[in-house]
Amino acid sequence: MRKTSATLLLTLMMTGVLAAQQTKPLFFIERSKNSNKLYYEANLTAAGAIDARKPVRVYWILWAKDSTGVIRENLSLFESKEAYGFSVKIDPNAGSLVMKIVSCPARPLKIYLRDGKAIAETTIDGHAFALDKLFIKTREHTLVPKVDYVELFGKDLKTGQPRTEKMSGR
Repeated sequence: MRKTSATLLLTLMMTGVLAAQQTKPLFFIERSKNSNKLYYEANLTAAGAIDARKPVRVYWILWAKDSTGVIRENLSLFESKEAYGFSVKIDPNAGSLVMKIVSCPARPLKIYLRDGKAIAETTIDGHAFALDKLFIKTREHTLVPKVDYVELFGKDLKTGQPRTEKMSGR
């Protein structure tokens, strides 16, 4: 019975009947501490829209442990509550979602799909840009690292030109 169930599950997965939820990359976070990266992705419905029930997923790829990128890990409870977790609300007026990372709630991200790509939009100098990456420079300071600065990297949504902004730590 157990072998039959496993065979059925494998067959369903291989034929696409039972597949993992599709995602589109939004942005990632690099830190000065090590080579591990944090990836944020938009979850999609079967119809290809952002899933309003669970619109974003986040996970670590532990590059420092394995250079192939196979080792993934969820956020710890502390990381979710104090640093990299987020909230997402639907903005019915804009037809998008508003995402706030808990450690930076004053810098909301507008999440939507455009031309088949997931976009995390914010502004630099009054210009809308698609966020690609954040880099966080920290110093080890007791149990909680001290943030020296955060640098945002992305592309201007009108011109396609690269844009960056460096914000001092809190």
